[in-house]
Amino acid sequence: MTSLFRQAMDLGLSSFRVNLAHSLYSRYYPGRDEDDLFWLLIHVAEQAGNGHIRTSLSRITEEAAQWTAADEHRLPARLQERALSLVQSAMKKGLIAQLGEENARADEITPPRPPLLLTADAGHIYFLRRRREEDDFLAMLGERCQSGSVIAPMENRSPAETLCAQLKAGKRLFLLTGGPGTGKTATIAQLLNQRPSSLRAVLTAPTGRAASRMTESIPGYSGRTLHGLLGIAPNRPPKYSRNHPLKADLVIVDEASMVDLPLMNSLLRALAPHTALLLVGDPEQLPSVEAGALLGDLLHGARQAARSAKGGPLSESVIHLTKVY
Repeated sequence: MTSLFRQAMDLGLSSFRVNLAHSLYSRYYPGRDEDDLFWLLIHVAEQAGNGHIRTSLSRITEEAAQWTAADEHRLPARLQERALSLVQSAMKKGLIAQLGEENARADEITPPRPPLLLTADAGHIYFLRRRREEDDFLAMLGERCQSGSVIAPMENRSPAETLCAQLKAGKRLFLLTGGPGTGKTATIAQLLNQRPSSLRAVLTAPTGRAASRMTESIPGYSGRTLHGLLGIAPNRPPKYSRNHPLKADLVIVDEASMVDLPLMNSLLRALAPHTALLLVGDPEQLPSVEAGALLGDLLHGARQAARSAKGGPLSESVIHLTKVY
């Protein structure tokens, strides 16, 4: 195991992730040598550390190839071939538990819960904490999608007019997307000018630079970072939560493609039941720096719903700007 640890470090992998894999392996496989399982755990830790909420067991060869490029024993291909048997072995040891259904919550697993979870279709592995974060996100997102009446489409409405109509109809979640130069900031400014004067709007972004751009581009408003808005600081809980929500009727998040899952959950928990949330950004331009490319995932889900006969909760809440000015 010592030689494997050194080999992993020699590949330039994160010492924290290698140590995490080593800790899990040593706890559940004391005194045993199962080299491929150790490498699989490193791969899962690497995927989580690089911004993936879960690890695909069918893409190990592709996704592990970069960090094992120097390996002469075809390690990624070997892991791919042995993935299912390695997971089954880990389940017997209590390192991994399998969810019973596709939409089962992590907390439905009988305690004591293991650090890793396998999806019902045996296609993906989650860290328990990541699955819980995803469960919370989907639950809060579902609550926000349930309100508001259907808006009849109008060809002559501008994007800002459409958003304003949706706000008046009681909708609480919107996506405004588009590439550079398509008028996202202008649409935000128009929406703010057209909104009811009593509606309290807050502008925020995940970085100080993006928040400053909002302040410069939209007269009369001051952008704040999400951490500053929510009162997030080291070693203490956020200032705002379900029991102490933000005083706002509309929260506009620019560069939403940079917001990771834990931060988005903190924001959702801080919103009052009536508060609307507008996520703005280009999912192709700026990936989330931590776990979860949320804007892209939401947009993908909304497009799939729009193509289906039943539609979906987000199918009417997405405005995608394509014309470059």
